Amino acid sequence: ILLIDDDTTLLMYLKDELEKEDWVVMAIADSERAIASYYDLDPDCVIIDIHMKKHNGFDVLQILKEKMKQRFIPTIMISIDDTKKTRMLSYQLGADDFIRKPLEMDEFIVRIKRQLERKQSIDELILIDELTRVYNRKYLKQSYERLFSNLERRNECFSMVMIDLDNFKKVNDTYGHITGDKVLAKLADELRNGLRMSDVIIRYGGEEILILLPETDRENAKNIIERILQSFSAVAFTYEDKQFSCTFSAGVHEVTIGEPDLQENIEKVDGALYEAKNNGKNQVRLAVGNQVEVSRKKLHIGIIDDDPIIRTMLVDLISKGSYKGKYEIDIQSFKDGMEFFDAKWHLNNEPYLIILDGIMPRMDGLEVLQKIRKLPNKERFTIMMLTSRNSEQDILRALQYGADDYITKPFKLLELEFRLNHLIKRMV
Repeated sequence: ILLIDDDTTLLMYLKDELEKEDWVVMAIADSERAIASYYDLDPDCVIIDIHMKKHNGFDVLQILKEKMKQRFIPTIMISIDDTKKTRMLSYQLGADDFIRKPLEMDEFIVRIKRQLERKQSIDELILIDELTRVYNRKYLKQSYERLFSNLERRNECFSMVMIDLDNFKKVNDTYGHITGDKVLAKLADELRNGLRMSDVIIRYGGEEILILLPETDRENAKNIIERILQSFSAVAFTYEDKQFSCTFSAGVHEVTIGEPDLQENIEKVDGALYEAKNNGKNQVRLAVGNQVEVSRKKLHIGIIDDDPIIRTMLVDLISKGSYKGKYEIDIQSFKDGMEFFDAKWHLNNEPYLIILDGIMPRMDGLEVLQKIRKLPNKERFTIMMLTSRNSEQDILRALQYGADDYITKPFKLLELEFRLNHLIKRMV
């Protein structure tokens, strides 16, 4: 759930109450930052206060509705002003519900649950990805099982292809997410035009597309995808008065009778894809049987805390977490903010997750947070604050300065791991 409200006291209260329902709540006080990070947050429900200083809530609603016009994401407007004019304008601009403040929490929660249930029902009914008009992941299992059955019964070979747009984050950052959506939609068009009716195209996630090619061995699959890569890279995209082109990288794996497991085959085709990425992008690579070594995305995690026990505990938790094996993890710990900045470890142009204690000697957590948010490419940093239960003012300031999440001490390790998993999913 994405909460947008510049009243940080209310944000804290709502976040605490809604998380009692086991929802992940991202509370953002700066409406501009909420809009900019909307795609990365990928919320299931958005709650917007109408009266804010920087942006009127209706402006935020209109901007977000433009961004999510290809998807159903329920939005709830909240306001102390419940005049008929305000309510009608909320619904005219696309809000799914309007709730008057002060909020009655039990009713508020029921109405959020109803919106989440609506979204789940709609998502379960739809097998087509709204943006690209290709299948979504719900269609993968049944398609794979049908092709594998044909392989076993008739010895009909088939291949899997994983495609990933090159430098797609740069496209979004430079030209905007709406332009990025157009690039994705055009890639889907090129795939439809270059493939057969019997081939299955699935939007696997983000900018990744998985293709199942019946009765196609790996060499033929590679040749087909290389032809599509050539035609797609020749497409000229326009943003304002600028033109640019895009490429993709791809991995190809031919499935054999001895390897029925879908997830294992996805890992193999993923490995070939990352070989293509690591060897210069804009190319198609073949997976080599069972010997392919899956190249993993790098994940930088920094822990800044003056308590050596907390540092050790967090390093151990992350090292053994569920992301172990999925990513190449680079964990560094620092006893304070000065040591963190002096190390210059954070200067690579890659994503970083920073776990930051609020109270430290020499340079406290809020100073570190402010300094990070003034760095070039500050969007590379995802920041979780560790705070004390009696430090309400520090939490308020952390939200104002741009913390992505916070957790109060003492915290449960399972809760912390759950929150870290969510932040990491956003980053990569």
